[in-house]
Amino acid sequence: MVQRMNSDVVIALVVGSFFAFVGCVLPSIARSPKLLDPKELLVALKVEFPQGVPLRAAQEKMETLGFKCERVVDGTFVSHVRNDQWRREKRTREHIDFILCKRQLKQGRMVTYIEAVALVIENDFVVDALYEMNSLGP
Repeated sequence: MVQRMNSDVVIALVVGSFFAFVGCVLPSIARSPKLLDPKELLVALKVEFPQGVPLRAAQEKMETLGFKCERVVDGTFVSHVRNDQWRREKRTREHIDFILCKRQLKQGRMVTYIEAVALVIENDFVVDALYEMNSLGP
């Protein structure tokens, strides 16, 4: 009985830790965009929205995180990724259907970050997640 209870506690801790990561990583990033670099955030997005997640569930999750979303059909999404030399490389995905989710984050008085997430969809299921963040200010 004691061993069974211990394994149940371990399972609960593992499952709880997973949901804490999935449910809390993105909201904490929302409050502080410097917590993770864009590559790490993209990994978090792909964990949150693996291939096959229903479109409606993914959009609802993004909206609960403060994003405003709209559907784009046969559109283009441009992102910039830092390469190994810390230069920004432009990556363009064309002719894709996706849900474009955007939000603004304030950082101090002068700088605003604009985050854009493209949840690429096929047959109303997420097949990929793309991310771009830009800043406005001096």
